Amino acid sequence: GAFIAPTGTRSSPSCGHRTSASQQTFRLFSSAALASSATDTADDVVETSVNALLEKRIPQEAAKFKIVTCSATACCKKRKAFQMDDLATFGAMFGRIQESGLPVQVEETTCLGACKYAPSIGVQHEDYHGTVALEGMTQMEFDSSTFHNVVTEEDADRVWEAVQNSIVVMASSDE
Repeated sequence: GAFIAPTGTRSSPSCGHRTSASQQTFRLFSSAALASSATDTADDVVETSVNALLEKRIPQEAAKFKIVTCSATACCKKRKAFQMDDLATFGAMFGRIQESGLPVQVEETTCLGACKYAPSIGVQHEDYHGTVALEGMTQMEFDSSTFHNVVTEEDADRVWEAVQNSIVVMASSDE
């Protein structure tokens, strides 16, 4: 699955406000699956039911995720060395979230502890303390539960794809 392992301990869910995503959100995940064929078979009915369930669960699960971008000194200096704006990492994640329509939060945070590999990004889930490790991270990133050297658009895409995959996997789980 895409959501591999929390690095912290499980906590009780917070009672935060949830925003609902528009139907447009699900174009990313289910437009091909929802296309109807001329004949309804049992497989089509099951597939449609699963997709209807995912359409409800994906925004609910997405609202549990928060992407945190490091704004500590080392990350700021590294962005400047790459001639990046102070908010470039934050902006890259914010833009991807806005495009998706998913209710994922993004915030700046203090040091994530990966100063050697700045600029860094962490991902939090409301059911866990601290940042979580996701499929799509390198082994070093997985060990520190932090994405390292997020400098290019491709780096930001990799972070966002890992978050999206985790949302879909968790929304699809039977828990």
